[in-house]
Amino acid sequence: MTRILPKGTHRHVCSETHPGHRRHRQAGPGVSYTLLRPVRFMENYFGVGMRLDGIGGGVHRHLFPADRPVQMIAVDDIAHFAMLASTAPERFRGHTLELAGDAITMTAAAATLSEALGQPVRYEEMSRAQAAALGPQIEHVWQSTREGVAWHADIDALRVIHPGPQTLRGWLDETGAAQLKAMIDAAE
Repeated sequence: MTRILPKGTHRHVCSETHPGHRRHRQAGPGVSYTLLRPVRFMENYFGVGMRLDGIGGGVHRHLFPADRPVQMIAVDDIAHFAMLASTAPERFRGHTLELAGDAITMTAAAATLSEALGQPVRYEEMSRAQAAALGPQIEHVWQSTREGVAWHADIDALRVIHPGPQTLRGWLDETGAAQLKAMIDAAE
């Protein structure tokens, strides 16, 4: 039996010591698995008007430090890796694949979004107090990002497995910008 298990996005939540990882490793003979750990979704930008992530009033607000690269992936690329894992289970059996297609600073992402959307988007880094107001888990993630906790997908190695993971710019050019622009226009 082969199982493909998407296992969340935060390294501090889904480390190799996470009970879910141990449970699948200890499942015994006859059970094989591939753990897929996608990083931040490019589609998170679709959360138009949300207090965290998304874009509202030309501002993208998030927890991440503005000058540190953040890894992200398009949902279509996650599906492609899941398809590869399910059609070639012997190749991926027992592996954990941390999935990303791009690593870009939030400031550079805002510039890329501005260009692709044809309207200004600026990045606003949330303060600790703003993060805390959204709850203790959000504040914990805010603090963790400042302590160097981040995603560490090996994008070059992933491109050997699947040459096509999209960059943010590629995703925007292909489908993201048109969808995002329609959502922004509808919200205004």
